[in-house]
Amino acid sequence: MYGRSLGAVLLGPVVVAACTAGAGTEQPIAPGVVATDPTSPASPAVTNPSATPTGTVTNETALVPMRSARAWTTALAPNARGGWNFITQTYEYQSGTPTEFVVLDLATGHQTVTQGPAGVYANSNYQIDGELRAANGRIFFPELADQMAYYDPSDETVKQVGVLPGDAGDQLMFRVVFGPDGKLYGGTQSSGLPTVFRLDPDTLQYQVLGKVGRDRSSYSYAYYVAVDPPWLYAAVGQSPWELAALNMTTGEMKILATRGDDGFMQLDTRADGVSVTLISGLHTAQQSSQILWCADGQLFPFVGGEPPPFAARAVKPQDSPIAAAPELDVSELDPGAGGVGHVRWRTGAAAAWRDASFQVQYTSPVDIDSLVALPDGTLLGGAAQYHGFFRYDPDGRAMRDYRALGISGGPRTVVDGMVYLSGYPNGVLYAYDPSQPWTATKEPRVDANPSYLGNFAAAGAHYAYFLEPSASGRLYYAGRRERDGVGGGVGYYDVATQQFAGHHRELDTLDPQGLAVLDDLGLVVYSGRANTAAAAQLVVFDTELGELERQTVIAGMRDTGRLFPTAASGVVVGVSATDRVIYRHDVAAGALVSQKALPGAVVAVTQRASDRSIWVVVGAALWRYDATTLEARRVRTLPGAASDAGMLVWRGARLFWATGSELREIATPGE
Repeated sequence: MYGRSLGAVLLGPVVVAACTAGAGTEQPIAPGVVATDPTSPASPAVTNPSATPTGTVTNETALVPMRSARAWTTALAPNARGGWNFITQTYEYQSGTPTEFVVLDLATGHQTVTQGPAGVYANSNYQIDGELRAANGRIFFPELADQMAYYDPSDETVKQVGVLPGDAGDQLMFRVVFGPDGKLYGGTQSSGLPTVFRLDPDTLQYQVLGKVGRDRSSYSYAYYVAVDPPWLYAAVGQSPWELAALNMTTGEMKILATRGDDGFMQLDTRADGVSVTLISGLHTAQQSSQILWCADGQLFPFVGGEPPPFAARAVKPQDSPIAAAPELDVSELDPGAGGVGHVRWRTGAAAAWRDASFQVQYTSPVDIDSLVALPDGTLLGGAAQYHGFFRYDPDGRAMRDYRALGISGGPRTVVDGMVYLSGYPNGVLYAYDPSQPWTATKEPRVDANPSYLGNFAAAGAHYAYFLEPSASGRLYYAGRRERDGVGGGVGYYDVATQQFAGHHRELDTLDPQGLAVLDDLGLVVYSGRANTAAAAQLVVFDTELGELERQTVIAGMRDTGRLFPTAASGVVVGVSATDRVIYRHDVAAGALVSQKALPGAVVAVTQRASDRSIWVVVGAALWRYDATTLEARRVRTLPGAASDAGMLVWRGARLFWATGSELREIATPGE
């Protein structure tokens, strides 16, 4: 939800194949203009101020293909004129610009913009369908830095409540709910123990109730909160999970239940009490769950269809629903380069859609978080923070902007002309046919392009890192676990049967760094970075992802790095950014072949398909390594300051480097 990402480029007076219903036709794109897909009617073309009208994208010039400001939250409120106010907050992650709360009258287009502190963005879990609307009409927005904002219906503006008086460990208001008394109760995300609090919607006064949880191994949060005065219950995650009960009158806190790394907990407020679902073996064949009642700071047996074994109590949260609300389409909500965002709305299924636009002051270049070469020679790039995708034609020097698709980061791979895209959240997987129009929205749809295929749920890894094709028609996956565990998970998707499989057994100490499929040996090799005192090893699986063995590459190694296949059967090349070493390792023999120290910090790495050579950006220089001998050649110094991350992608004999929000073509003299 609060991840980081990278950026891209644009240019030129030319033509590019338009991804419209008439796919394959040519449509001119004016110099310096980012064209949007005409299948999205609310997406007018916008001028990219960083584009150069003439020339080419080279190693010395760069394009920034996308500027935007992410919309973090939404809400809807009736206004005194008989209409509706739409509320949102925009801020581009890590931009350093002020946040901006917008209140937009849908009928008149009148807007009020209130600036807030830089970086204090709203918790994106709270949107219109779950807005925190109090009985007095105020709508509350939990934010970063333990702050809370609220919409005030008296003057139709957004104001700040102030900072929660917790402690330095608190980072974010993670979960906020209404209690049966109409007050707001919530818990924080924390580097220590989460703080739980109460906020009066009328007086706007905070009261810190205490801390919840006891034995935390990393950051934690009050993932679920339920209130049955005088007790507050919190499911504290992630590792381990603890069900905490806090007496808000006496301050007594106790742990009622725990679950380990393969666990989960969910609190539910029912008509006659609070219940908790305790899960063990999450995303495994042994997954089991138990439902219990929470009452008087204790747990009681839960029997479906029978009343609770205690006197029923009024625990239903206060609810202030809004009636006859308009239908909204917020698929084009994020403002583009010109700072204009769009909301489409209508008052019934038979009514025509109307457009209401708003203007914000601040937009920023958006980082590129993925890049892949397509069969037709174009490049498909992903923009960070759910800002969608762009398609760049290096020959025509033109770009098309696809704003929709609710995916952030992750790997891309091309198989038989189809592009497979995986990413956050939940290790989602899509299939994109680049020869057909882009029709996807932020809602996953199997009938769209890209088409939603499902999730690598069994891997238990929310953050997708690697997606490698195999000769068997499977796509093998590796990702990082979050919230319900640590370390990594592996899985596969079988294209023919459309089946997912996977697990995260014994991978909790290794954060994923690489994945290689050795088809001739029937092996899948997982590479990781140790997150404990233990050294990193390569984990060798069979094609069903059954672990066969673990191999030490170099004694004491912390990170076995990115993996690349070679022409030699069973031999891989690894590039470790942590240990600053490149090596050849024979997986079949379980032995190191050779190694060589890298001359600095690794910024980006890729493999050229034509000769299997390894290309590494080290500091501000580009290096080429022979995959057979590890012979090194310093190719050139790169222009500008190196990013702390980046992607190198070969498109035939041309090399492209995505660094931050820029896309550059890198000249490779001597090749």
